[in-house]
Amino acid sequence: MKAILKVSLLTTVMLLITACGDLDIMGNKGKFYYSNPTENTISFKVDGKDYLVEPGQYGSVSLDSGEHTLEDNTGNVTKFMVFEHNSGGILNPNHGVYYTFSEVYTEQDKKGYQPAPRNVTIYGHELSLPIKSSDAVVIDGNLFRCTYPIGKALPGAENKQYKQEDIKSKCFDQSELIEYFANEHDQNLVPNSPQNEENNSISQHLSYQVPQAAFRDPQVQSVANEIIALTETLKNANKVDIHQDLNKQYHQLTVQLVETYTESPSSNVAEEYIKLNGFIKEINKLRNYGVWVR
Repeated sequence: MKAILKVSLLTTVMLLITACGDLDIMGNKGKFYYSNPTENTISFKVDGKDYLVEPGQYGSVSLDSGEHTLEDNTGNVTKFMVFEHNSGGILNPNHGVYYTFSEVYTEQDKKGYQPAPRNVTIYGHELSLPIKSSDAVVIDGNLFRCTYPIGKALPGAENKQYKQEDIKSKCFDQSELIEYFANEHDQNLVPNSPQNEENNSISQHLSYQVPQAAFRDPQVQSVANEIIALTETLKNANKVDIHQDLNKQYHQLTVQLVETYTESPSSNVAEEYIKLNGFIKEINKLRNYGVWVR
């Protein structure tokens, strides 16, 4: 039984580790987009440089790997670290809601794989769609994946016939999303009352807290503590390519954690198994971050 558990856990761990090490940058490294879906001009600063964005306008800024600042129009400053391991992202000084939505492109009338839907509320409309939402000040492109960024259109209906099934994702601000659904899906997402203008759900909450662990077995806890310390090193690093330095240690320690757990008397306790899985997933989620807000 322990051998089966060990193989199962190691297989899961290897898949997670490989995913972290082989992240596809999608050609957006260092490119951070911004938009203004409001009816008023907005302003902000990036590294002290002023940006004035008119209503309905889109833009982007290229940022080198390293530490940067984003200042909103009230003087609030957000510091963030861009690592080499990045896919750009979205600058969102006004805390607007942004979305990444997936569309399936395939042969006409052929039904194949569909992205998993999520429950989402957009301007008070409750829907189930393959969509994620975030209102973070800096939205990490490693987590908020887009084939097409904000301001760039998905292929229209006339281009939706593909010989092979394909899935494309696009990032939207709220104004852009409403227009897209009206034109492509004949669906009205305009708020039906002033109260619903703020009635929007957020599915992706970016946390930069390193997870803690409290395992029953002292040996398991000891290895977990080493992983926690390694993640604190990542969180506070000023070296832009720190991921390359830490990947081998993460691999060795995570495998050691699983092996120690499977030999532990507590490996038969369901609560400990759930705790281990959750801990590994949270650590690997943080390892995937290309941008750390500080």
